[in-house]
Amino acid sequence: VVACASGVRRIAALGAAKSKKRAGGGFGSKPAATEGPACCPCGGGAAGTPYKKCCAPYHDGGALPPTAEALMRSRYSAFVKKKIKYLVETTHEEHPGAKGMRLDNGEIQSTLAEDLKATCDKCVFLGLEVLETKGGLEGDAEGEVYFETKFTVAGQRGFRQRGKKEAPQSLRERSRFVRVEASEGSDDGTPLGRWLYREG
Repeated sequence: VVACASGVRRIAALGAAKSKKRAGGGFGSKPAATEGPACCPCGGGAAGTPYKKCCAPYHDGGALPPTAEALMRSRYSAFVKKKIKYLVETTHEEHPGAKGMRLDNGEIQSTLAEDLKATCDKCVFLGLEVLETKGGLEGDAEGEVYFETKFTVAGQRGFRQRGKKEAPQSLRERSRFVRVEASEGSDDGTPLGRWLYREG
């Protein structure tokens, strides 16, 4: 569980009113419907929004996520779709895991790409729910997302019972995102640049 969870923490993993908790049913919002093979796993659009009209343009390089939440959701979809290159490219160079896993003597045990691939191969992601956001809008330079994801881990002892599927696990994380290449702004001072996953 620990090995997989360390990779799950890289889901990045913002974009609503600053410091505003999601409306509807108290704290948090109900996960959007993601049924059907063509639906986007992130659940960020209207129920049933197809992947090709949601996160696919981000994964293919045709567009940049406009908010930190959009980046976080696109990263979640990237884990589901095993888009390793996208996950690496949207991880800030100062993220604690950006340089991979290291041994006590400083030698690299595995690269970030290898670690992410191992997570994608072992985990089956079952759903994403954004609970709270802070900043991360199109006019911001940084933001946070508090979210929960459910998943199962293949081959982990204790995760499978005879005649039953793996028991789903859940992870809550508060991730921080920053906008880079924002030295030039628009006429109204809005920072430009792309969002990256900084820590979580």
